[in-house]
Amino acid sequence: MSAGVQELVGPGDHVAQARQVIANLEEQVKAVGSDLSLVAYTDVYVVADEPGPLSEVWRIVEASGLATGASGPHSSTLIGVPTLGCPGQLVEITATAVVPEG
Repeated sequence: MSAGVQELVGPGDHVAQARQVIANLEEQVKAVGSDLSLVAYTDVYVVADEPGPLSEVWRIVEASGLATGASGPHSSTLIGVPTLGCPGQLVEITATAVVPEG
């Protein structure tokens, strides 16, 4: 889903959904004065019953720079799950980011 919109992006497409989730995450951390380079920890949930989609999503996470922030790689867990909260949702990322003082 795109930020602020309740419409599924990329039905059936792990890669498209991963890109949208990262775009949404980037928008949210910017809204509180941070950015993806200051993310300290992530959990990446992927609906999958085989390793292929997990690898595809992880490549998107790495390409975004999310997995290698300003201070180097952070702690991240990649988790295959049978389902997520919304029908058709294939990818979800939870993140904890540092918000600089000021």
